[in-house]
Amino acid sequence: MNDLSNTLQAISGLFGLLFLVFVILCVILFFKVWGMTDDVRVIKQRYLLESRKRMYDPNKEPLFAVGDLVVDKSGKQMRVKEIVSGLYSCYTGRGSIYVGDFEEWELKKFEE
Repeated sequence: MNDLSNTLQAISGLFGLLFLVFVILCVILFFKVWGMTDDVRVIKQRYLLESRKRMYDPNKEPLFAVGDLVVDKSGKQMRVKEIVSGLYSCYTGRGSIYVGDFEEWELKKFEE
């Protein structure tokens, strides 16, 4: 009876140790997958930028000129400060606050 009890305690201790290792490995895997989501976001942004560059036709006349007042979809008024690869860099606050880079379809001229 004593041998059986010792054997059962050894087996339950072994299973407990294996379960502890399994839990630790699951926690490590969780943080690895969490870190990979940031990598996927960076890859997605790079891919979208490359696809925009491929779609850009350098011979096409730009719709807006540097210094034009434009508004985005939300109605925010901005000024075009530069045009790079078909993207319009827009600023507010007399050119001091960077808002973002926009494509032609995202903007329209500001009508006073």
